[in-house]
Amino acid sequence: MYRNLAAVAVATSIFLLVFLMREEPGNVMDEPAVVPSHQPAESHPAEDQLAHVRQELNAVARQAAADRDRLRARIEAREAAELMVPAPAAPDAYEPERVAIADVQLAEARRYVSTLEQHMDSSGGPAAFDWAGGQLRSALAERGIVGAELTHSACTDSLCRLDLQFEDEVARNELLMSIGTVLGNSDGFFFSDPDTPGVTQLFVAPEGVTLPTL
Repeated sequence: MYRNLAAVAVATSIFLLVFLMREEPGNVMDEPAVVPSHQPAESHPAEDQLAHVRQELNAVARQAAADRDRLRARIEAREAAELMVPAPAAPDAYEPERVAIADVQLAEARRYVSTLEQHMDSSGGPAAFDWAGGQLRSALAERGIVGAELTHSACTDSLCRLDLQFEDEVARNELLMSIGTVLGNSDGFFFSDPDTPGVTQLFVAPEGVTLPTL
């Protein structure tokens, strides 16, 4: 029993000794205080270089995206312009036939004009009065038809030939649409030769007289 009591007393003494040593200021068992360091941060050249490369790659990516957008806009504008251009017309299978018919009609018209001029030459000389030319000049002045001019007129008792010159097709159509009211019920024939563009020949017969046939 006494041995047990002695062991307990020894253990208690050791515990108190350790406790006092931990509580005493400046004891060697105290944990050392942490002193803040004022040394400069360590440099990392590899990380700095990597960050610079990333910045350059981002700049290149932004420039590439801008170039792509400009190229896309240019392509879209070109495609829109191509859509506005009409497709070439398909070949007309009847065009050669139309050209042949037009050539025949032109040849017939020229022969008819020659017939009318021969009739005027054989009709006994010029008329005493330029009846068709006078009516046409009055009509041009009264109606204010611009761009049409009577350049020459020649009449016999049975036929008149009037040479008309036009600035454009508008003036020509305007006069031809009103020529019926100008010359009344007179029989007439118009002819425009492709070899003399801008000039139209008008052959007119007096009222009650028909033009000679071909």
